[in-house]
Amino acid sequence: MAISSLQKLLRDFKSDIRGNFGVMAATTTLGLMSAVGLSVDGQRFYAHSAKSQSVADAAGLAAAIHASSNGGMVPTQGATGVFIEGQTYSAKDLGFTFTRGENITFTVDYDEQNKEVNVTTTGTIVPVMLQLIGKEEITTINSSITKYEEPGDPQPASVLFVLDNSGSMWFDDKPLNAITGFPQTNTTKRVVALQSNIQRFNTRLENLDVDEQVRNNEYFIRTGLLTYQTTDPFPNFDNDNDGQVDENDEQEFLVNATPVEWDILPYQGVVSNLDPEGGTNSAPAIDRAETIMNGEITAHNSKGNADPKRYVVFMSDGQNEVTNSNPTLWIARDDTGLFRRQVNINVCVAGRWRFSFSRGFYFQCTQSRSVSRLEEWDVSIDGVQEGRATPAGSGWEEGVYISNEDQATIQACNRMKANDITIYTIGFALEEGKFRTNDWYLKDTVNRTPIRTVEAQDLRRATALLQSCATSPDTFLFATDAAKLDIAFNTIAQDIINNIIRLTN
Repeated sequence: MAISSLQKLLRDFKSDIRGNFGVMAATTTLGLMSAVGLSVDGQRFYAHSAKSQSVADAAGLAAAIHASSNGGMVPTQGATGVFIEGQTYSAKDLGFTFTRGENITFTVDYDEQNKEVNVTTTGTIVPVMLQLIGKEEITTINSSITKYEEPGDPQPASVLFVLDNSGSMWFDDKPLNAITGFPQTNTTKRVVALQSNIQRFNTRLENLDVDEQVRNNEYFIRTGLLTYQTTDPFPNFDNDNDGQVDENDEQEFLVNATPVEWDILPYQGVVSNLDPEGGTNSAPAIDRAETIMNGEITAHNSKGNADPKRYVVFMSDGQNEVTNSNPTLWIARDDTGLFRRQVNINVCVAGRWRFSFSRGFYFQCTQSRSVSRLEEWDVSIDGVQEGRATPAGSGWEEGVYISNEDQATIQACNRMKANDITIYTIGFALEEGKFRTNDWYLKDTVNRTPIRTVEAQDLRRATALLQSCATSPDTFLFATDAAKLDIAFNTIAQDIINNIIRLTN
């Protein structure tokens, strides 16, 4: 009887434990989902707020240009192509696009006494998790002030885009959700995001009446585009199946060029027809960009312009493929997560076997020498395992190994920077995780899979290359997804236009 009662008690206890574990599992799952949802809300709010500020800056600049070009006169009702004071406009009028559940409007106020334009934007975005607590939408308000006191003449300029057109540009801009394995919300094909941004960049230039200037033979802006890729996304693959990689397996470097011309880039037939293919090698494209930009001074001088400001916008979504060997060239750089150092250790070069009753047979070194050895510490591997981000001890240098292709790209960038050419670089979708490849996997005859995995260490070289090419830390921009690519391109456009127009004292 006592045994039966004990068995029943144990069964009841076991049942209670299962119930407790069920509650714990459900609570844990809910917590993870909440954390993911709040993270999504936070990222969307950040991107939305930045876009709202870009709208305010763009509208202010466009309105100030109009006012300064018309002797400070404020546009009135009936005027076309300008912003009327007090009216509400959509950011779509400036070429901006919205994600699902997002909207941005703006109003313009002209201060004739202080000769400045005040723009206020009102944005709304629908959250994910915050709806569960009754927050149906988030509202943002941003503003900008742009003076139009001394517009001066436009500064002549040339803008050249150098864009990655490799097969990975077909991939989603965001990795799959690490918990569910499904695509995240509002994913966009990388190439589609790029195309829409080039189109919006064109819209920003159109607001400067570039096409009108050309029709009136008042030339001041030239634009062009280079896209780069290779014919073989796997250059170390034995293409002819002869058992070794040789010159017959070498890839061909493709650089497709839209010549630099007066006026803005033609969208149809150029930007709209981007068809990503092959692998990545930026060196030939950057080398060609240098040649093109060196000739832009002559092109402007032939129209009577002073020497132009020259800008290169260089975007990549991954590291260069390696054609002949593993990356072996080392450059020192902060924030790569890879460390190395040389250490001296004593190595025995001669000795003999000895015997003692206490130790038995043992080897005694009679001659040693000091040998230099290279040690490495990879934060993404060693640091994570040992719970720390930097290696112990002294003498460590942080940096990255680069390939011959990387070095050639950096050298061409350095020559351009020394020649007073400003280089903006964008690291697009440089994030670890599993990415959906979309249509690309159907074209891939070697590794046909709809999912590709990107490791943290795979992104190190791409980031270091783009940082090395940028004119300054401020001209290197991370764009982990399509929304942040919008921010990056808007930031660059605003910076270039401000330098061209020179509205303020």
